[in-house]
Amino acid sequence: MKKEKAEQIVSEYMNQIFSYVSKRVSNEQDRYDLVQNICLQLYHSFCIKEIRQPEHYIWVVAKHCLVNYYRDVSKQNLKSIEMPTEIIDTSIGMLDKAVVDENIQKLQEEIAYLSKTQRTILIQYYYEEKKQSEIAEFLKLPIGTVKWHLNVAKQELRKGMDKMREASELKFNPIVFEKIGMSGSEGILGSASNMFRSALSQNIVYSIYHQEKTVNEIAESLGVSPVYVESELEFLEEMSLVNVEGKKYSANILIEEIDEGSLWFQYQKELYPEISAEIGNRLYDFIIESGCLSSDSIIGIKDRNMILWSLIFYLMTWEENPDEKKILFEEAADIRADGGQNIIQAVVKNESMSEYYAEIGMDKFVGPCWNGQKLENCFAILWLLDGAWTEHRVIEHYGGLNIAGELNSLIHFYQGDNLHSEEYATLIQKGYIRKDKKGKYEFTMPVLKMGSVRDELLAKAKCIKEEVYCKNEKKIEEYKRNLLKTVPKNVKKQQEYFVQNIFKTSDSWMVLYAVKALVESGKLVMPKESEKMYVSRMLIVGENKN
Repeated sequence: MKKEKAEQIVSEYMNQIFSYVSKRVSNEQDRYDLVQNICLQLYHSFCIKEIRQPEHYIWVVAKHCLVNYYRDVSKQNLKSIEMPTEIIDTSIGMLDKAVVDENIQKLQEEIAYLSKTQRTILIQYYYEEKKQSEIAEFLKLPIGTVKWHLNVAKQELRKGMDKMREASELKFNPIVFEKIGMSGSEGILGSASNMFRSALSQNIVYSIYHQEKTVNEIAESLGVSPVYVESELEFLEEMSLVNVEGKKYSANILIEEIDEGSLWFQYQKELYPEISAEIGNRLYDFIIESGCLSSDSIIGIKDRNMILWSLIFYLMTWEENPDEKKILFEEAADIRADGGQNIIQAVVKNESMSEYYAEIGMDKFVGPCWNGQKLENCFAILWLLDGAWTEHRVIEHYGGLNIAGELNSLIHFYQGDNLHSEEYATLIQKGYIRKDKKGKYEFTMPVLKMGSVRDELLAKAKCIKEEVYCKNEKKIEEYKRNLLKTVPKNVKKQQEYFVQNIFKTSDSWMVLYAVKALVESGKLVMPKESEKMYVSRMLIVGENKN
């Protein structure tokens, strides 16, 4: 340890040491001499050796010095002193014992930094006292390989004992993901948050986001044993949440870490309110002027406000020709071991980000989501958004195994077929249909038919978004370039996929700011409590020509 650091630690504990000695020594001069002796011993010890637990070591040394003081006083018969029970055991030198304990702890920690094979060989050879030939047989390795590993392990331990491992801030201030989301389909594990089994897994991925690291480097940065990191990495690698090349690991998810003074916030607050409001208002005006609300191409629920809550944001987010994109979803998304295909995004929790998410409603926003189903002569797409204005409908395993059956029932209901009582019950329970005052079943959402009206609406929506985009192109493109600069190369493809959608399709922030603008202007009325189960949901149906 450097002299400056040793002096700083001793100075910080000086008053506590003096208080400790004063309670146990009555003679004032002896008190000062003893405190000086303790501090000198500590200073010299810290200068010649790295002490991993300074506070513990300080009190061991203080007790040791106090024992010596009592012993000397007793020999000189200066006064009768009863030794405190806490330090009565002097069968071994307490200072020596503290050093031994410190070395044992350090050795145990350094063993954890060995590779799994070296760790196994070392433990079996020294702790279980197995012969090298027995270890070779157990591990199915040549005995020469076992000897080599054993020799390397001892060399690594010697190096480690002389090294002071420095943990990063993550050891003392670990991060937490405020939101973990995915774009794409989930697998049997369900939501993306289920893939992060602990706070440790979140911090592992975070620690290798901007810089790839080995298992030992990750462990050092987190201040935990490599054994725990190693086992967690096996799962993260299996789920394709991390990539490994050689011995270096890198993150394979997008992580946003944003504070109020960041460039992201600046662009967000300058661009989104105005641009999103213009797109939302122009779509609203066009829908009203087009007369499509009274067209027979939109059936189902008749409430104008409820139709607009669905139609505006469907037109805003729907991609009619995804092949036109430079980067396809399949190029950017990973196929996970649980069967899902998705891109995972996480947001690091901090106070300013939490407040902003709550202010705009991103903390409750999910979407857009859709599922499709084909029957012999008809197909349907169920589309929806979840937000602060809806009930929590997108839950664990959204869609799931039953969605195909539900869509089949919806198609038959749309075609006027009679359903089984269980089918009616399911559709009512999910909020797709309800009974009217006359006891007749009806849709609770708009149903948009494929055809010329839908085509015209989507074409106009695309035109509006392109016009607004072109008007603000310089600022938007600058924003996109800055977003791409913030991500490491290993997840750049995923970021490029999302960046190309900004103010075009599936842009969640655009939806949220448009909602805010349309509600504040009075063009949209917030749904009643009884309507939250149905709002911002639409069934798109068409004739199956295949």
